[in-house]
Amino acid sequence: VIGTSGKGIDFSANTNDESGGGSVVAELLDDYEEGTFTPGLGSTGSTSGQAYDGAGGVQTGTYTKIGNMVHIQGQVSTSTYGTLTTQVTIIGLPFTSDAATDAVIQIYHGAMVTGFAQVLGRIDEGLSQMSLVAFDSGDVNPTNLAPGHMNTGSNLRFSGTYQAAT
Repeated sequence: VIGTSGKGIDFSANTNDESGGGSVVAELLDDYEEGTFTPGLGSTGSTSGQAYDGAGGVQTGTYTKIGNMVHIQGQVSTSTYGTLTTQVTIIGLPFTSDAATDAVIQIYHGAMVTGFAQVLGRIDEGLSQMSLVAFDSGDVNPTNLAPGHMNTGSNLRFSGTYQAAT
């Protein structure tokens, strides 16, 4: 049943299907949205001077939000890193993450990152950016990805799901 504006789709007529130790928290789908966003590269230090135009420069992202879950995919590359310092981040995510959860996002780096086998994005609680961490084969703990680990002109592609604050 679709109600009036602000109500959503009510699934409460469905029997509770949870199994094990779970319990139903909500049965109303009250938000669905598709859109685009413009991701960029930032850092936990300075974040000015990046150039996304010219050879190799790309900033593109799409999202689908269902309830409070946001699926994102996109790519970022620059022709110049500017004044990025310390840990590299992807900024400009479409929604702020929930204050009680964090998420790990899969990243394909191609030839953009040197010295590491895998790069992941970590969206910490209450933020609209993801911090990049890297692993080499045999690593147990990640290394914060710094600008010195990156080459210009290659795409950093990402895809994943996180929980939005609203």
